[in-house]
Amino acid sequence: MELLYEPAPEVIEEYGGFLRGIMDLRAGMASTEAAQQVLALMRAVTDPEELETLETSLDAIGEWAHGTHVAGIMLAGLPQAELAIFRSAWAGEARLYHHRGPTDEELAAERANVEAIAAFIRAHEIRVVNASLGFGEDYVASQLRHERDRYATDEAVRERAAAVQAHRAETWRQVFAACPDTLFVVAAGNSNRDIVEYGDVPASLEAENLVVVGAVNRFGEWATFTNSNPERVRIFDWGVAVPSLVPSGETVPLSGTSMASPNVANAAAKVLALNPDLTPAEVIALLEETGDPIAAPFDGRIVNEVRALRQARRRR
Repeated sequence: MELLYEPAPEVIEEYGGFLRGIMDLRAGMASTEAAQQVLALMRAVTDPEELETLETSLDAIGEWAHGTHVAGIMLAGLPQAELAIFRSAWAGEARLYHHRGPTDEELAAERANVEAIAAFIRAHEIRVVNASLGFGEDYVASQLRHERDRYATDEAVRERAAAVQAHRAETWRQVFAACPDTLFVVAAGNSNRDIVEYGDVPASLEAENLVVVGAVNRFGEWATFTNSNPERVRIFDWGVAVPSLVPSGETVPLSGTSMASPNVANAAAKVLALNPDLTPAEVIALLEETGDPIAAPFDGRIVNEVRALRQARRRR
């Protein structure tokens, strides 16, 4: 299979071994041994341009592995499943919109891309879509501050960041509304914050066919990095050191709500395989009803696949 994004071979050879640490840092797990190795590598570089090149290479490794790893989790135990891969960014850009914000033309292209995805979903009657992605207004603002020639004041930065976020939110609302028979499973994010307070997209949105997933470790304990909200993030799954394939053919344990989300999508697909008459809202309710309770800071449910499948059979 051709990869949608692949770094230069020399980048993979030199930095591929740092993958777990790269992803630990993305998940805010800076104290792990793997993350410390990456930080030591970065601290050893003092020249700003060389550091920029290194950070770009490390980001490229993360992008190279992320989608394949997520797909492997989503397909586990589903030998008859068919997988459609949707591109959420432009091939060849390891650091999309780095030190700049998206232009109006690029936002329009994002919307056209998502509209095309929605059309594909409807045409092929796709029942479950996983979205291990997210956009934060604060991140957009941090990149816009590098464009002082266009956004000279903090107020201008805030206004543009809010406009970008509003555009993206409306784009995702449209795709949810356009595909009412499809369950969208979205990662909550890895910033240990409230998705509604910060307006993260698409995690902060509401729709009957949308479930937002937080992360726990293999023991069912709240992952330190997971985003949350007591009303919106009601379902959790394993998202710490989750093993899956990467493009090199290795099985690597990676962390993040990006890994928890496809675990839930996987369970939802199995539920629908047993009982295809269930609506997205009914699948969400079933997963929550049959899940194991999670402890503080918020109530919620960890998907219990065995109980969920048993209940799906009973409701046929």
